[in-house]
Amino acid sequence: MTQLSVPLPERLDTQLAGICNRTPDPSTLVPILVRCARESMPDLISAIQKAGGSLRHTFEIVDALSAWLPKSELGEFSLLPGVEMLELEESFKTC
Repeated sequence: MTQLSVPLPERLDTQLAGICNRTPDPSTLVPILVRCARESMPDLISAIQKAGGSLRHTFEIVDALSAWLPKSELGEFSLLPGVEMLELEESFKTC
């Protein structure tokens, strides 16, 4: 299996780390939820785009954004200033 070139940081949740270890193609785009400091969002959005990903949504109620990011960029992206946690974005419904 292909591994990331950097160790998996603690800021990746278990499901996301599992995808990193199971998906062989490093260019695979992964749907992520980025919990982050609100003031760092503009820099993080720019970093997502530079990494070959795309922004999906910014959240107003919580300090987070969702994006598609290449699997190969997850480790280094999680270490950027302002990133608190990367999670695998899953579908959810609201009441």
